[in-house]
Amino acid sequence: QELQDLVKWLSPLDFSEKQNTIFEKRAPDTGKWFLEHPKFLAWSLPNNFSGSGKVCHSVSTTRHMTLRSLVVHELGEAISEDVGLVYIYFKYKTKYTMAQLAEVILKQLIRRRITESGLESLRKHKIGNRPTFNELLDTLKVKVGTYSHVLVVVDALDEADVHGWAPLLRDLQALSGVSLLATSQDTGDIALELRPDQ
Repeated sequence: QELQDLVKWLSPLDFSEKQNTIFEKRAPDTGKWFLEHPKFLAWSLPNNFSGSGKVCHSVSTTRHMTLRSLVVHELGEAISEDVGLVYIYFKYKTKYTMAQLAEVILKQLIRRRITESGLESLRKHKIGNRPTFNELLDTLKVKVGTYSHVLVVVDALDEADVHGWAPLLRDLQALSGVSLLATSQDTGDIALELRPDQ
């Protein structure tokens, strides 16, 4: 119960309701082509979890929400408990700080498999000031290390503040065992921010 309370304190953000709503409204066989695409299979198959990687795919606004919900659902059904799964939903004109995004990512990883690793620092902050972004990032790195691999699915990057999310996603990409999949309109800023050589 104490860890559950800690998770609730950590972040009020919860993308699960949006995820469930979009998934339930999908048409039959929507996105099947994407799940069968060689690039997605190469990204998602367990034997390819040895390093970091990403898939960026450009689709229309309505369809990329449906694709993201489908991907999250299918991954949630298919992967084992030792693989972390995180998803983020960006919405037009809704801005999140890097700390808020780090909090909700950490929250999802803790929820998926509740363990003590890396949580002592959060307990100290619960009775004082909230953790800084750098403290959250340090805890996030520890938590990522408790999984064999972590899959991060991000929806609607084109609707986010590019300067607000890019440093955090680059930090995640740099961690061993983290793979990022992002849906977005095709914009040059996003391609530059997430290019593989960064």
